[in-house]
Amino acid sequence: MHGDGLERRLQDLHRGSARGGGGSGLSDHHRVALQSELTARYRQRYPRHRRWLMLLSPYTRTGRFAMAMLAMAILSVGACSTSTKTQLEMGQKVSIGLTDKAASVAEIDAQLGEFFATVPGIENLNINIQEFTDGRTAFDLMIWGQDLEGEQLIADLRREIPALADAAITAEALTGTIEESLVDKWKREIFQMEVDGATEEEIRDQILAQLAEQGADDAEVEVRMEDGKTEIKVMVTEDVED
Repeated sequence: MHGDGLERRLQDLHRGSARGGGGSGLSDHHRVALQSELTARYRQRYPRHRRWLMLLSPYTRTGRFAMAMLAMAILSVGACSTSTKTQLEMGQKVSIGLTDKAASVAEIDAQLGEFFATVPGIENLNINIQEFTDGRTAFDLMIWGQDLEGEQLIADLRREIPALADAAITAEALTGTIEESLVDKWKREIFQMEVDGATEEEIRDQILAQLAEQGADDAEVEVRMEDGKTEIKVMVTEDVED
């Protein structure tokens, strides 16, 4: 269906932007071409300068939802000159220090690779090994990915790799600061919200509160519950270049 194809392309565009320009996302050329195509298709379907974003949920009004992917294309239409700096957590740096090795360096290196191959959310892993003349060995791991908890990684390493049970292990978040437009920031953060309201007013207030936290103070939200369905309309007004 036409809508299914548009949603798949929007998902591709979102994945590319969510990485803040990282190497595993869409290329700049592909991203610009894709966004231009989505903009043209959107304008054909919604020619007005003030556009309503709508989500129909026929199942439940409780829990986590992602607003319609079309919303991301709508916000991308306007040329937003306001930029903001955002700090993103991109992974974990894990440092391992060994004095008495219960296994060879090659064995530990292989076991680390096997372990991290089973951890969900990891996009890339770099391992640097240093051996010192006094017998110490240091492993520095740069682990790139999403939703990685340092303390949990340490506990899992000690449990799954016996040679590291008594090793000195520390973890710190890998962060980066990116400069992006408010539109891109909203695409990443606004369109995934937690709502658990039982009434129209409660849902509306929760959405408005989360939008306000991201700087969208003038957003308009309408919620209508009828026949087991919840209809949510969010309007964000922007200047659109024709």
